[in-house]
Amino acid sequence: VGNKDKQKITFGNNKSVQGKVIGTDKWSDIAVIKAKSADDSVKAITTGNSNHLVLGEPIIVVGNPLGVDFKESVSDGIVSGLDRHVPVDIDK
Repeated sequence: VGNKDKQKITFGNNKSVQGKVIGTDKWSDIAVIKAKSADDSVKAITTGNSNHLVLGEPIIVVGNPLGVDFKESVSDGIVSGLDRHVPVDIDK
């Protein structure tokens, strides 16, 4: 999302709304965007607290890694480690 304050959000049914960028993290390639929708069928998800993770706990990851190439990506798994640091080169 770069330095934008607002971002267009497109849902799985191809309906779009304007969202407000709450926060971003360049290093982990993530943005938190708040959306309001007049569509009652759109429901917010409940997010967890990473401070309460337990090894072996089931997790679900939802996102669009690398933009539209892998849009609507959903993966499940378990928490296999805590406090791991992954080196990244954000200039590539």
